[in-house]
Amino acid sequence: MSQTTITLLFLLFAVVSFILEKIPLGLTATIVALGLNLTNVLTVKETFAGYVNSNVILCVGMFVVGQALFETGMANKIGGLQFGIYRNCQISSRVFHTAVAALPLTKANRSDFE
Repeated sequence: MSQTTITLLFLLFAVVSFILEKIPLGLTATIVALGLNLTNVLTVKETFAGYVNSNVILCVGMFVVGQALFETGMANKIGGLQFGIYRNCQISSRVFHTAVAALPLTKANRSDFE
């Protein structure tokens, strides 16, 4: 079989597996990565290059923190607090959330400007 056919079969497996969720999502991704490696579609370096990317590690960390906030009930408390503060003023709520979302942009790439 050609590498294209093998890749498309693994893609089909991944899509079906993600939709049905019979196999955990992380295990499905690992099966696809290892399968592409074992069938010589990808090299070992190409297979695991994405796992050490700092953006991937950051996203995984955010998922862990977000899940912890929901599991402990803290997300509901934060939402209730915001609702209590901004109950009658949607404009203030929008200004506050825009400012909080823009805050990391003020620190981003600061070393590039020095």
